[in-house]
Amino acid sequence: MPADFAVITGAISMTAVVTGIVAMGGVKIIPNATSWAVRKLVSFFR
Repeated sequence: MPADFAVITGAISMTAVVTGIVAMGGVKIIPNATSWAVRKLVSFFR
């Protein structure tokens, strides 16, 4: 039985690591995407 818990906790910690990496990527990408979207909207309304 303890082996099952080890697998579950390992999967949870791995999911947390992947989520953290994806979140860091999002934090780095969002400002660039936002400025690009604003420029697109401004050029669309000119």
